[in-house]
Amino acid sequence: MTIAWPPAAALRRSMALLIPFGVGVALASIVGGAQAQLGIVVGATCSAAGVLTELPARVRVQFVAVVALCAGLGAWATGRAVLVALAVAAAALAQAHWVRLSSNVGPMLPVAVAIGASVPQAGPALGFAAWAGAGGMAMMIGARLAKVATLASPVPTPLARRHAVLVAAVSALASWLTTARGIEHGYWLVVTLAAVLRPIGAETLSRARTRSLATVAGVLVAIALVSVVPTPIALGSAAAAVILAVAWALTGDQVRQTLYLTPAIIMAASAGTASFAVALAGQRLALTLVGAAVALLLAWALARWSDREH
Repeated sequence: MTIAWPPAAALRRSMALLIPFGVGVALASIVGGAQAQLGIVVGATCSAAGVLTELPARVRVQFVAVVALCAGLGAWATGRAVLVALAVAAAALAQAHWVRLSSNVGPMLPVAVAIGASVPQAGPALGFAAWAGAGGMAMMIGARLAKVATLASPVPTPLARRHAVLVAAVSALASWLTTARGIEHGYWLVVTLAAVLRPIGAETLSRARTRSLATVAGVLVAIALVSVVPTPIALGSAAAAVILAVAWALTGDQVRQTLYLTPAIIMAASAGTASFAVALAGQRLALTLVGAAVALLLAWALARWSDREH
């Protein structure tokens, strides 16, 4: 795999979308602190697929509201393993409606719950939900101004429902285990399931393979950078990596998207401490690979389920 710059047009669109958004995050963090910063990032990230897809404006606003609700529900359930599992399951089941509209829209709903329940900075549920909604709306407005949009990929209702049931069962179990055992960053299991598993078997196998390879490469890059550069440079590199990741996402190159997104997450979370970054990178790698393996098993089960109905 050759590391290269994304096409100029995609890079310009990514910068037009993310640079103003980054300024907004910085201002929000001054006003609302860590909760605001995390809420806006979670809301924007989990709403991105919905607001970047060519859907009616009313539908996109509704989706942002649902993401905010999921984020707040996760924050409310924090520390209570059973409630976290039930909230994640409910969000996973709710995604069936949105997956019907486009296969890439609904899967981030359980992720919003899992992050809200796992990260201490989420804070009070109502505040976190409000900031997540603000992040989603900011992403929607930015996408409109930057004229960034992708075509919808509708999914048949029966397939969307089967996908939601399988994801709900496994995500709920993963959330219960990681919460009950106090596993830090356990939400990455849910993140990986959402990123890898789609209601199309062949697409899922391809996503799992490319995501696993790109994750390993991204972890190595992150460890190398945080080991040799000061914190400000590491954080600046993380911001640049996010811009590149979104640019590659606009071109449909999932391998390079993951290659840049992985070190961005690790560098932002490591605060420039190499030993912590290595531990975080190793944990995320393990959780990602476990999630990808589970997603492959779910894809096989989904395919068998579909075959039995035909």
